Amino acid sequence: MSYNYHAEEQAIYTKQGTIDLLKVEKHITEVLGKSGAIDMGHAMNALSSGCSWYMMALVDHLCINGLIREVDHGECAGQHRIFVAGRG
Repeated sequence: MSYNYHAEEQAIYTKQGTIDLLKVEKHITEVLGKSGAIDMGHAMNALSSGCSWYMMALVDHLCINGLIREVDHGECAGQHRIFVAGRG
């Protein structure tokens, strides 16, 4: 079985999901402000523990909503995906 955003998406719409999403967004925003880019592995560091697929879904949710965007650099492992700021 592999990661599927839609299988994890429901958890984002819970109270805890909202809290986690805000933590991840704050962390990513801080890192992007300093370095201009962040990889999935570092973005997931916003949460101290949890399901990797859930944490990836939180980051993908921010990407889907335009707050960050993924840099296309070919096939790579999920934790090595790179993101930059989305819409201004």
